[in-house]
Amino acid sequence: MSGAAEKVNRRQALGAIAGAVGGLVVGFAGGWFAKPPEKVEGEAITVTQTRTIERTVTQTETRQVEVAKKIVLGMVLGGFIEGSTWDGRQKIAVDRLKELYPWFDYVYDEGVVLKGRDPVSSAKDLITINNANVIFGSWEPAAVPAFHTLSEQFPEVYFMGIVGSDVSAQRNFIRVFIRQYQAMYLEGLIAGAITQSNKIGIAVGPAVVQNLRRMAAFYLGIKESNPDAKLYIKYVGEWYDPPKEREVSLSLVDQGVDVLTHYTDSVEPLQVAEESEIW
Repeated sequence: MSGAAEKVNRRQALGAIAGAVGGLVVGFAGGWFAKPPEKVEGEAITVTQTRTIERTVTQTETRQVEVAKKIVLGMVLGGFIEGSTWDGRQKIAVDRLKELYPWFDYVYDEGVVLKGRDPVSSAKDLITINNANVIFGSWEPAAVPAFHTLSEQFPEVYFMGIVGSDVSAQRNFIRVFIRQYQAMYLEGLIAGAITQSNKIGIAVGPAVVQNLRRMAAFYLGIKESNPDAKLYIKYVGEWYDPPKEREVSLSLVDQGVDVLTHYTDSVEPLQVAEESEIW
């Protein structure tokens, strides 16, 4: 294994790739859902075009052109942007969208779930005060059941919720999720290839389906590249609990893992890995 500096650089590179992939996926989902229909109801402008035909006849044409409606994405963020590997990455994605498309803008309200606030009020404020016409909930409790009610109250606004329930598909309300297990399998291939101790650790948030699916794919990737490697799993219990995430990560390091990943929202496990000079 290389020195500490090289490890950190490689980790940063892998983090950048993962962030870019995550940003593209979230950006694609937002862009696909927010894409205006072929005929957008927007401001109409008159375009007058004058041209000369064979230097003798002047012909003037006047036609109506529809101006694309501006998309304002309102983000009801369950957690916080700063120091987050989930909500923070989604902020990076929408910043990129804003750079690319002049018709796109966004507003957000963060910490809604973690502060125990009402997602209905949060979404309403984004719509009525900030003129959002697409609403996105980054955590399931930030979208369900709030968006069921709001989608009926605001039929011209489109709502998207992460995960959600099987009954969340309505005319203007859908649930979205990324196929994380695909990236987790690739991550497992890398982890199995770079470990020297054959001990790989995961700091996991709650024991929910998406985390179980991630771990299964990660494990399959590890075993594909290194059948002798073992996977050590410890639960934090919450998506975002920085002190507990650090405690769990340190206990995994004490067990001898030299590759550490996490399915939680803070950067504490990454910082523990850097401080411990492991992958």
